[in-house]
Amino acid sequence: MKNLKYLLIQPELGLWSEGNNARIRDESRSLGLFLELIFKEEKIKTKTFHGIYIKSAKIPKDPYCINNLLILDVDFNEDSYPAKEDTREINEYLISRLKDGILRIQDEYPEIVAVIIQGVEDFRRLNYECSWIHKKKKMGERTIRLKCILNVKLFNLYLELLDKNKNIVISKLILETPPNEYCFKHRFRDLIVEKNGDIVVTNFLLEEWYRLNLFNLE
Repeated sequence: MKNLKYLLIQPELGLWSEGNNARIRDESRSLGLFLELIFKEEKIKTKTFHGIYIKSAKIPKDPYCINNLLILDVDFNEDSYPAKEDTREINEYLISRLKDGILRIQDEYPEIVAVIIQGVEDFRRLNYECSWIHKKKKMGERTIRLKCILNVKLFNLYLELLDKNKNIVISKLILETPPNEYCFKHRFRDLIVEKNGDIVVTNFLLEEWYRLNLFNLE
């Protein structure tokens, strides 16, 4: 059995213009990652795939698997893709494509479809944002953490200090990038708390990337 981990929403490569293809790749990641976090929490298992790929194609096919992905062909009309400023419309366009795709597997995978449909409603309720805690560590009675927020416009990384009652005492934006995972996913990895009160954020090579003394900000 395979753990369901991934959800991608994107036209077939070359079917859209280069600019719009890059846009939808990046702008779909907040919805995709939001659902991927739900998959991880729900521990959904399948026999033949660990990801779902919603895509358009010049000649749509019945659902099929390739490279451990379940491919669901749907109609992607480039002309109807909303302008960059219309964030709500962008999300609703992506949601409509996603729903068109998963309804094709309703009979075979009802559990997966139900989880995705509920996840979409939660995504709407949270204002079309995906947020998660990348790392957290205790500092006595307090907690230091890295909080990530992703939407169709931006990725933001916050360094936060919480008191013993889990109230946020300090929240400092330390990284802002476009919503492209290649721009941010290797920039940060771990938190180190030093004796002098310095908080060090390391990159994926475990090298110092960011340093801050939170106590000087209080």
